[in-house]
Amino acid sequence: MSGIRYKPKTKTLNPLLFVLVFPIIVTYYELVFSLSTSNTFFSLGTLLAVVFSFVWGSIGYLLCTISANQLINRIIASSLILLTALPFLVEYFVYRQFKVFYDLQTTTGGAADAVGGFSHDIVTLVISWDGFFKIALFLLPFILSLIFGKQVLSPKRVKNRWRLIVAGCMVVLHLLNVGLIAVLPLYSAVYRSEYNFQSAVSSFGLLTALRLDLQRLIFNSDTEFETDAPITGTTTTTPPPPEEEPIVYTPNELPLSLEKKDGTIGELNEYVASLTPSLKNAYTGLFKGKNLIMISAEAFTAEVIDPVLTPTLYRLATKGINFTDYYQPATAGTTGGEYQNIFGLLPTAGGKSLKNTADHLNYFTIGSQLNREGYYGKAFHNNSYTYYSRHKTHINLGYSDGFMGWGNGMEKLITNQWPQSDNEMIMATLPSYIDKQPFNVYYMSVSGHSGYSRSGNAMTRKHWDRVENLSYSDPVKGYLAANLDLEDAMTNLVAALEEKGIADDTV
Repeated sequence: MSGIRYKPKTKTLNPLLFVLVFPIIVTYYELVFSLSTSNTFFSLGTLLAVVFSFVWGSIGYLLCTISANQLINRIIASSLILLTALPFLVEYFVYRQFKVFYDLQTTTGGAADAVGGFSHDIVTLVISWDGFFKIALFLLPFILSLIFGKQVLSPKRVKNRWRLIVAGCMVVLHLLNVGLIAVLPLYSAVYRSEYNFQSAVSSFGLLTALRLDLQRLIFNSDTEFETDAPITGTTTTTPPPPEEEPIVYTPNELPLSLEKKDGTIGELNEYVASLTPSLKNAYTGLFKGKNLIMISAEAFTAEVIDPVLTPTLYRLATKGINFTDYYQPATAGTTGGEYQNIFGLLPTAGGKSLKNTADHLNYFTIGSQLNREGYYGKAFHNNSYTYYSRHKTHINLGYSDGFMGWGNGMEKLITNQWPQSDNEMIMATLPSYIDKQPFNVYYMSVSGHSGYSRSGNAMTRKHWDRVENLSYSDPVKGYLAANLDLEDAMTNLVAALEEKGIADDTV
């Protein structure tokens, strides 16, 4: 008997209890994420997210009990636990940097650019104490699965009958949750007709928001044109009081040939033909023949404008036409706002909206339109000319002389620093077009880019002495200081146009 060895059996979790492992892990992820990013943790949205977590956890259970081999099941289980943690980590760090959540298209569209262009910012976020702590929290279930996998993640093979029961319970749980959402007007709107990723995350949890986002990418890719409800054009500005004899304004119409055809073009023609054109108004033709300088200001907000701190921006904002009903979806990022400025359309494809135009015929952009009026046109950017694929998109915006950024000419004109100076860019490029009237120029600025510490932001450091005595926190003062470079750029630009005698002929 001395040759017989006793090998104690490894105690494993009861298969019935194992059903709860994945739902608990997913719930843990959602709750940690919500606590880390939301100020409304105790809400109905948290309850809905927990119920959806049990649905997602049931799917995890079914996937990791698919094999008769316990080792394979354990590998699948640990892999699923790790893969589930990754989107929570990515979205957490996106939120840390931008205070918003990024949808799938914005995340995938800008991921390579962010890693390449802002690796320092990413590393700083990750290696901070908070970054380490959150990484540890989200990886904790995976680490525990490696340590206690044999006991917790190695159930005996369950019968298909039991797996069918779990699948049935999962479907019932999902339907009950969706039914509850249907009777709650606020949540129902977010779930269906008024879906947006930002609200979906806080209302249903991250995984369900990603699922809803993916659904819309797959099933809402084609546009359907409704022709039975003509749209009547309206004007959003208030024209001056009418003269004694009312002016009769004619419609805004183009000489289009809208032939009846089959397929998408035919549907589009039918849709356009059904519309009632908007009418011209007192502002129509107001700037005919004027020079145009358009600026998309990086991370700019109206709170920057101050009569003392930014007198030129204040002058422009109070003495010009102020469009107060402009709203930008935060989740589309910088490139989404730029797309909205250039095309006058909502960035429905998130961060990929502008990239998707690279191979399109951009007939109605300002660049293309004014080219046909004999304008000289050029687009400029003081950061990398390839960032967000601008070397493909901006060369296709219709500007007659193309696009210049850092890497195809701008590096010869401005200082190599981060962020680059808007003032340097505008003053260095002004001589290239000021005598080519009428001109049409577009600037995408970068001086206002985050973060706003003196050590990490050259513009904050450069203008710190102008804000250091303000009664704000250092990050707010840093933000204002960075935007003072745009103020200086506008001051010098306006002065140059006035000295040239063309300020009244320039918009």
